[in-house]
Amino acid sequence: MASDVLLQPVYLLHLRAYRNTSALIEVFSAEYGRVCLVARGVRKSKSRLQGLLQPFSPLLLSWRGRGELVNLHHAELNGGIHQLKGVALLSGMYLNEMLLYLLARFDPHPKLYGYYSQALVELEVAKNRSAIESVLRYFEKHLLQELGYGLILDHDVISNLPINPDCLYQYRLGQGPVLYEGSLPSGKHNKLYLQGDTLLNFEQGTLVGPKSFKEVKQLMRAAISVQLGGKTLNSRKLFKAYK
Repeated sequence: MASDVLLQPVYLLHLRAYRNTSALIEVFSAEYGRVCLVARGVRKSKSRLQGLLQPFSPLLLSWRGRGELVNLHHAELNGGIHQLKGVALLSGMYLNEMLLYLLARFDPHPKLYGYYSQALVELEVAKNRSAIESVLRYFEKHLLQELGYGLILDHDVISNLPINPDCLYQYRLGQGPVLYEGSLPSGKHNKLYLQGDTLLNFEQGTLVGPKSFKEVKQLMRAAISVQLGGKTLNSRKLFKAYK
């Protein structure tokens, strides 16, 4: 990594105390991916950075150093702070946790940075839970694609035939959808069965209806959990408590 980086656009993902008055901050950078920086003296009562280093604030940061831990030496706002509240706030925390756990350090994903920035804009203006659910599902989809684990949604992976919107499919993680010839299984076993029109609409960005969103949520939760490798997201616990 370069030893001197100037005014890099970032979003703060996480901050934790470090030594007496400093903090370790994890940021998502447009050009450098996930970076961990030491913000020295930031926890002092007179530090100007205390109110600046906040999640969902577009920032310009400069840092120096080599290796996995570098030193922050300048910070400024790079636009307006996204005011997230209630479910939108929990959703933003969920996005941050996924990036924190799933992105490797110094592995740039400029397209994903754009998706994340747009997701914050959409969460801020979302009028209801349905709108928020849409933001989350499509961000999860983009995240998996950028990590190299994109979902196949347009064809049956066994027959290679296009998805039929009127048919039922079983989604096999790590492979893709397979035509299911039978009625929808009952109970817990139905979590990765999706209607063809759900798969196609999700692929095309036209997902609508509570049933389709429920099917896609179950699919994305399972797919994300595979990548998390058993890690538990605190934001999911907060979602349950908020309900």
